[in-house]
Amino acid sequence: MIRTILLGMILLLAFQIVLPASASEPQPTKWSDLVPEKIPDPFKKLSQEQIQDVSYVLRVGRLIAEDKLQADGPDAKEAVNIEHRLRKDGVDVGYLLSLREQVRRLREKQANSIQSNLIGRTVQLTGYVVPLKKSDKLVTEFLLVPNFDACSHSIPPPPNQSILVRFGEGIACRGRVTAVRVTGRIDAKYTSRLLLRASGPTEFGAAYAITPQEVEVALSKGAGQRKSADHLRKSVKSGSVTSTARLETKDIE
Repeated sequence: MIRTILLGMILLLAFQIVLPASASEPQPTKWSDLVPEKIPDPFKKLSQEQIQDVSYVLRVGRLIAEDKLQADGPDAKEAVNIEHRLRKDGVDVGYLLSLREQVRRLREKQANSIQSNLIGRTVQLTGYVVPLKKSDKLVTEFLLVPNFDACSHSIPPPPNQSILVRFGEGIACRGRVTAVRVTGRIDAKYTSRLLLRASGPTEFGAAYAITPQEVEVALSKGAGQRKSADHLRKSVKSGSVTSTARLETKDIE
């Protein structure tokens, strides 16, 4: 009898380990999880001084190519000396330059790539609201982004760091920055919107879309503050307000 019970417990434990998470079970998700793979940084192993030296050599080379500096001038000679010193330290400037261009192209391609393992799953993601549509002073459609400065003045995040959310019941956004936690099914759906900002028309692209089951809105302590998401003002679920909870800004990654 005891052996049977123990065997059953072992089988149950093994089943729980092998069984993947249900697609309908909310899965806490980080923004880094939305990126399919990390692109290697060819400058990661360089010291700060070496990075500055490489930057100087590349800048001088560019200015010479643009006929803004003389090829036999003092800056050019200094760049040659720096390049020789770097080569002695095992740093090949020409090779780094070729890698930098390769990495740039890979990052441009990666920005529109999606993490296919998440598609169709129910995720829970915390971020900031870029309003797109309003109805009766409530935001019914918005982009969810990882950084609050993307809501006002900085350049838009890559498409795979931006999510389209349509929520018919709407959420109340007060101030320039609103932090929310969204729970719902995530799908691959690219959308592009042209938004008017202080710097002029800006195109925002989103590689994902979430069909929300729940949207929790944080009470802002002040525009432009990272700690603006201390307390939840309300939790909207299926159009009804549920109990107040706590939203930690450290969850926004």
